[in-house]
Amino acid sequence: MEDIRHNMAKKKTRKKNKRKKSVALVVSEVKLTDRQLAIINTPTPAQFIKTRRTRGKNQDGSPKMAQYVEGGYTVAKLNEIFGPLNWNWEIIEHGQSERKLDNTSEGEVWVRGRLAVTDHAKGYKIFKDSFGQHSIYPGVPFGDSLKSASTDALKKAAAQGFGIALDVYWRQLEELPRGEVEKSKNGTVSQEALVADLSKKVKACQNVAQLMEWGRKVNESQLSAKHKDTLNAIIRHRVQELEK
Repeated sequence: MEDIRHNMAKKKTRKKNKRKKSVALVVSEVKLTDRQLAIINTPTPAQFIKTRRTRGKNQDGSPKMAQYVEGGYTVAKLNEIFGPLNWNWEIIEHGQSERKLDNTSEGEVWVRGRLAVTDHAKGYKIFKDSFGQHSIYPGVPFGDSLKSASTDALKKAAAQGFGIALDVYWRQLEELPRGEVEKSKNGTVSQEALVADLSKKVKACQNVAQLMEWGRKVNESQLSAKHKDTLNAIIRHRVQELEK
């Protein structure tokens, strides 16, 4: 009888010990390496910057133009920064819209894609979702329009999430009406999204001259006074840190 009680006491002790065990969640800051930051902060070479016509006209009646980089440039930069085996692009959902951006289109296709970057050595994964769109034209296979919309979304995710060619898309600020915070009809990024992404890039910048140039662009842009003040304060603080 005593042996039975002794064994039961041992089992109860083991159960109590099991209940006391806990799992600790260790959260660490994810940082890019100096090499990666140097690549991201390097201005986009002029030969890779393209120009296309957008909706609307300038005050002088001339057509509005927007600058961009091709999808191949974004893919090449992702490979250079993270390695071809460490990132992935996936279409999460897609659909069609009857919205026509010009007289020849039959509608529009849109996609929501997800850019995933994995660091196998440190064991973390970062996701960035973004939307893209492209017009549907007569005689053009639907798959081609879908592919173009996917490329549009990838470029936005790479620019907003990691600053790839962000200096090119920053210039779209001039195309945004003052005070606008939603995504514009021609697919440009919202002011709030640009301010958030530019703030990250400013904090990572190691070049005072580059920071001063960004400050000039901010003051000349169509950003709201509130957004200008926010960015200028971040730029001044970063310059002070680098000059210590």
